[in-house]
This record gives sequence, structure tokens and C-alpha cells, in this order.
Amino acid sequence: MELQLVSKINEANDRGWVELVEKIDAITQTLTYPEYNRQQVREEILNWCEEVNVKLNQPPPQPIIPQPLSEELFGTEV
Repeated sequence: MELQLVSKINEANDRGWVELVEKIDAITQTLTYPEYNRQQVREEILNWCEEVNVKLNQPPPQPIIPQPLSEELFGTEV
């Protein structure tokens, strides 16, 4: 299984998803602890990757197009 972790971190950072970047940072920091649980860290990384995939697959928000005022439509005052 290929995680493409670095590309996902870069993508999250480029899109300004600060909460996801901070989350993966916190997950990887646990690797420095002598008592870290390898299986738990692996699951957290996999879950993080899935969160990024879900956000990447969401359609972009639709732009809000302001509705013209009636005077703009007809050239008369309301």
C-alpha cells in the first residue's frame, strides 16, 4: 500500500488546511517517544490520509453570484 504521505502533507499545506497539517505533525511527534505504540501510530497515519482524501474529493464550493437588483435589470428605480 502506497500512502503518498509527503504529497498529502504538501497538498494539505498548499490548500491551507492548517488543522490537518498540525494533526499529522502531532502524530509524527509521537514517534520520538520511547513508549509509542507502532500499530496505533500507523492507524492514526492511515486515518489522517483518509481525511485528506475525503477533503480532496469534495467538490469545490460554488461561488456566490450576487443577484442583480431590479433597477439593474430594468434600468428603473424601485
